[in-house]
Amino acid sequence: MKKESEVMNELNLSKAEIKALRESAPEGSWIRDVSKRPERLWGYLWSEVGVKYLTGTIDKPVTVTESPKVDTDTYECTVLRSGFTNKRLIEIEFNGKKIKAVCRDSSVIKPRCIVKVRIVGESACVLSITKKHMNSLYNG
Repeated sequence: MKKESEVMNELNLSKAEIKALRESAPEGSWIRDVSKRPERLWGYLWSEVGVKYLTGTIDKPVTVTESPKVDTDTYECTVLRSGFTNKRLIEIEFNGKKIKAVCRDSSVIKPRCIVKVRIVGESACVLSITKKHMNSLYNG
């Protein structure tokens, strides 16, 4: 008998997928793991017959998840909005699109400042605040 979590890891299944397979599995494939906890928290144990059933019904190709592309280039972007409730977020403009950027402390960054960022997927990471932003603040 194998725990359901072990079977999930071996076959690379999500909880929803194994639950659907459990409902359609033949009788004797699995049993409840009785414990002192409430019944809704009892686990499931899969027999060898159940594991064979699962491996036979799964025709799912192995999918490799890719991490988001990390751009090693740095860009200078204009801050559109700061002062979010989350003090680590600001909104910047990059190639005409508004995107969120993560920074250490947004209280020192004001709108229309120019910051250096690195783009990661659909968000950005602030590397530094440039001195160029002083001119844009005072010249309107």
